Amino acid sequence: NKYPVFNDDIQGTGAVVLSGFINAARLSSEASGRPLTDHRILFFGAGSAGVGVAMQLMSFFTLNGLSSDEARERIWLIDSQGLVFDARGRMAEHKKCKTTSDFSIECVLSVVRPVFSRKDYTGAPLTNIIDIIEYVQPTALLGLSTIANAFTPDVIQSMAALNPRPIIFPLSNPVRLSECSFEDAVKYTNGQ
Repeated sequence: NKYPVFNDDIQGTGAVVLSGFINAARLSSEASGRPLTDHRILFFGAGSAGVGVAMQLMSFFTLNGLSSDEARERIWLIDSQGLVFDARGRMAEHKKCKTTSDFSIECVLSVVRPVFSRKDYTGAPLTNIIDIIEYVQPTALLGLSTIANAFTPDVIQSMAALNPRPIIFPLSNPVRLSECSFEDAVKYTNGQ
């Protein structure tokens, strides 16, 4: 017997974030003149919630005409060891997948092939979020780490320097574990 299930932490959060991201991406693209498909999303937190939300956000790109592979190329993850990339070595099970189009629970738990691990980066490990922002040049920074105040003024200002309307979503809860406050995001982007 099989029963369909809904994982609120992964799918529920992903659906809500997708809705917010669609609107934020439109505003950001309008301000920058870039097409919607040019967005680059950096996740700070690569646990099951971060990876689940990343999988949901792939649909943003596929709905805008990109293939699954092209969509995945617009997403980067940071975990406790820094930027997630192939040459770094062994990764947790939920960061891997066996095919490029299978996003079932079995896929997420498989150990055959990385999903969001970068194949285009082979340098030294990047562990500092500012260095990673400089490398990735993201239009969006999403926090799902439960590391309070991880989005320091320097991090927020780095995002603002790259984007006329940066997308910063500190999503960790409870609020005391949020990567930054709304007030800090507004203050350190000068209202961008």
